[in-house]
Amino acid sequence: MRVRYHGFMRSRLNRILLLLAAAIVLIDAGWLLLGRFEIDWPRYGLLPILGLPLLAGAAYYDRQRSEPTLSPMLACAAFFIVFAAGASLASYLLITVAGPRIDALLAQADGAMGFHWPSMMTLAAAYPLLSKLLGLAYLR
Repeated sequence: MRVRYHGFMRSRLNRILLLLAAAIVLIDAGWLLLGRFEIDWPRYGLLPILGLPLLAGAAYYDRQRSEPTLSPMLACAAFFIVFAAGASLASYLLITVAGPRIDALLAQADGAMGFHWPSMMTLAAAYPLLSKLLGLAYLR
């Protein structure tokens, strides 16, 4: 059975992915214009820019070379980079509307269960290997 290839931008899925990526980038851009946020643009701005050569490659391998496997792969890679960068920025921006912090409430809940963080940290400090393992688990 032969699979029919519809090309990068001729594919409905690719158009949807492109619209989703553009939408998240536009939402982020609008939010950044309305608020006062500090973003590390030289590093963070590089991520969406990396998607452009991938998108150009997808268009090239669709239109010029007619590669039914390479073009969609490059298009999806571009989408993942741009969408992941946009979604992580949106997550950062959403923190600003999350409401008040609930740290005190969580500390009360811990106390109600008999858990005391300072005591736990003191205990962990007495066992350096355990402390390192817990640190690795927490950071991963």
